[in-house]
Amino acid sequence: MISRALAAALALALVGCLGARPADTAGDRRGGRRPGAQRGSASSGSIDDRVPQPPERTPEKVAPSASPSRVVVKAASRALAASTTTLYYGDVDDDGVFAVKKDGEPTRIARRAPVAGGLALDNDMVAWIASPGDVVLRAPLQGGQPSVLRDKGIFAAVAAQGGDVFIAEAVAAGGAITRITNATTTRTATFDGPPRGLAADHAQVYVATPTHLYKTPRDRGELTTLASGTAFERLQIDAFNAYLVAAERGVRVLVSVPKGGGPMTTLARDVRDAPIAVLGGEIYYFDASQPQLRAIKVAGGEPRIVAESPALARPAALATDGREAFVATGEGPTAAILAFALR
Repeated sequence: MISRALAAALALALVGCLGARPADTAGDRRGGRRPGAQRGSASSGSIDDRVPQPPERTPEKVAPSASPSRVVVKAASRALAASTTTLYYGDVDDDGVFAVKKDGEPTRIARRAPVAGGLALDNDMVAWIASPGDVVLRAPLQGGQPSVLRDKGIFAAVAAQGGDVFIAEAVAAGGAITRITNATTTRTATFDGPPRGLAADHAQVYVATPTHLYKTPRDRGELTTLASGTAFERLQIDAFNAYLVAAERGVRVLVSVPKGGGPMTTLARDVRDAPIAVLGGEIYYFDASQPQLRAIKVAGGEPRIVAESPALARPAALATDGREAFVATGEGPTAAILAFALR
């Protein structure tokens, strides 16, 4: 476990560290501060008893990591996205979207964003849902005036892949997926239940509702049910599987579902209803009772502790570049984006 001295040092760093102040791409500095919106919580329930269950976790067998953290930037963020060289984030207090390279100065991509509630990267652009969720914007990564992709809706999730932007929105008691290609906007699918997550690959789009995981062709086509469960949230995908936080017998679990169809498998129990990330054959998630960032192989097995710190008690966003995990955490003067070494 991380020593008490290291935990205390991290707490002091969060309060006292003067992270780099982002510069506007046009040369302006960030504006004044204002409070961000509160986050909600998901319901819980139980998954079908036929779902295979892993053996009970033995905490003593999980080797802790002593990897120290660093403060990437002092910012109150609810959305992160990482490339191999750059971290992108929305700043609640300064109402913008920013980029920061390793050991570099943050720069503003878009001003008066407003606050990004979800980020999606693709090629040379970034798309995001602006708080309070009624508009979706896009801007070039090198900075510039953002353009409106959709507005006057209840937008829940955004994904970008292969030059297209996909948007999931609530429609009456259900939801819909919209594809935007250049200036063309097409509704490709509708489904029952409000959207709780969205992802896309080269052929399919995946959407989660509280009780179902669906896939549909990128171009309009049939909606296929991949899994049914309870309290689905936090959808992520890799080349072979989709991953979700779900509920089972009153506790949160991390599950995987084959993208081609097949049984849903429980990978980890006692998972926090918080962001997850998948990269390099591992899934990163937060422990339900301890302020820990954990990782588990996509094939299953024993989880490992990536980092433990009081700063991880209330994570708001998570991303990874394969070398570090980036966590947005804290509020007010303690708000920061932290980086933790993965090995």
